[in-house]
Amino acid sequence: MGILRIVCLLVFSLLLSLGNASAAGWTAGPGLTPSDDFPLFKTVEKRLGLSTAKIPHSGKELPIELRVFFNEEMDRVAERYLQALNKESSHRLSGWMDWQAGTVKPYVSVVLLETMTYEGGAHPLNYVKGITLNATGKVVTLADLKTAMPSLSVEALRDAAARECTARHISTEEAEKITEFPKEFYIGNNGHLYFIFQQYDIAPYSEGWIMADMGLFPF
Repeated sequence: MGILRIVCLLVFSLLLSLGNASAAGWTAGPGLTPSDDFPLFKTVEKRLGLSTAKIPHSGKELPIELRVFFNEEMDRVAERYLQALNKESSHRLSGWMDWQAGTVKPYVSVVLLETMTYEGGAHPLNYVKGITLNATGKVVTLADLKTAMPSLSVEALRDAAARECTARHISTEEAEKITEFPKEFYIGNNGHLYFIFQQYDIAPYSEGWIMADMGLFPF
């Protein structure tokens, strides 16, 4: 099973690097829609050196103030990603970014799927980044989540991560050692808040990332 999962992850990385992950209908986690299946946003492609970033932009689908903040935030994230990879050009780094959509009302939440390859690497490096803006266009922080969900705690996160690991037949040993919230999160189109544990965080690389479901978010 471990070998099969590794093969699947490598295939995903290849598809992502070719720009086909969304077209294949694959999603990074629950409550997400691939970019090619999400007509409310258009995809803007930015390139620098050996790397490409595909990001969502909103037209008239969002209120004008939120639209401006959202598009600007996507541009900033793509620029930081491309510049960071380009600075390491001596290592022959190349990267590809694609996106998937979570909720769009009243908040807007997306995940950006980043992959990086380099000469001599054993396998591509993948990272799932979550970005959520509230109705006024402010980027939502962990502190904002805790204010909105007073029951949000490390203990609840630990339990949610362990449940997900159990459901996927993954050892809960590392999940039971969680002492802090991960950096990344998103709100799905089902209204649930998910914290993103990257590969290696609480499970072997072959198992991919773990999305811990914290329940409905009280908008």
